[in-house]
Amino acid sequence: MKKIHWLRRLSLLVAMFGVGAVATGVTPTWIKIVLCCGIGGYLLLMAEFEHDQKRPTSDAAEISQKQKSLSKESLTHD
Repeated sequence: MKKIHWLRRLSLLVAMFGVGAVATGVTPTWIKIVLCCGIGGYLLLMAEFEHDQKRPTSDAAEISQKQKSLSKESLTHD
């Protein structure tokens, strides 16, 4: 969760920088390129971090498999 939090803060900072650059009226080409790359990077990283959060960890998967096998064994012993 902390990765997403920092990514959102950084994107807000870049957006404020972009608004400030546009408000001055003269926006250099390198700023436009950096902002476009920043938006693309934000989208890629956000998708990766969300995927990591949705995917169960290997430990959690092992624990759930052990619980399932234990519950099956307890049903067969009764």
